[in-house]
Amino acid sequence: MFSGPRGGQGPGLGSATGLRGSSDITNCVFTPQVISIGPYHHGKNCLAKMERHKSRFLQDFLSRDFGRSLEHHRNKLKKMEQMLRDDYETKFDLTSDQFVDMMILDGCFILELFIKIYNHTRDHEIFKNESLLRYIKTDLLMIENQVPLLVLEILHGNQRKYGVPIPTINQLLAYYFWDMKAARVTACCTPTINSSSFLLLVIKKRY
Repeated sequence: MFSGPRGGQGPGLGSATGLRGSSDITNCVFTPQVISIGPYHHGKNCLAKMERHKSRFLQDFLSRDFGRSLEHHRNKLKKMEQMLRDDYETKFDLTSDQFVDMMILDGCFILELFIKIYNHTRDHEIFKNESLLRYIKTDLLMIENQVPLLVLEILHGNQRKYGVPIPTINQLLAYYFWDMKAARVTACCTPTINSSSFLLLVIKKRY
């Protein structure tokens, strides 16, 4: 499972080992239904269908990035790789390239999904399937289906740095998870994001 935030600051998700006695709990809390995010379920055949959608969203994300290439994002995250790995208690048998590329693909999918919904840009086939969208939203809150928010901050920050008019992460989260129309104007009532945290921790703080 995930460790707490680096340096022992703030609440962590803790170890999930003790919760795995019930198959119902395992299915509802740990196992994503349609999409793999992060290393725990990476490469599972039952979740493979969403990989092509991730790739499309990655291309859409890069197309708005003022020519910033995939290699640019790789270099940024490579510098943070060990810090990102340390956010997980489990040590994963992934090469450096595999781990970084997974973080980029999954992080860009999440951000692009948030941005498309925020901007009402339903230009992809997944938006024709409301059931799939509900499953994706649920899967993004699975305990073992997370990427560190630092990944989203780095990818999102690259776009904001170069002048692309997109909302803050706080605004995107508020609009996606709580349909807060005010998020289009202000982020004052949205949760504060800790860079060492995960989406699930942000949602837990909200409630």
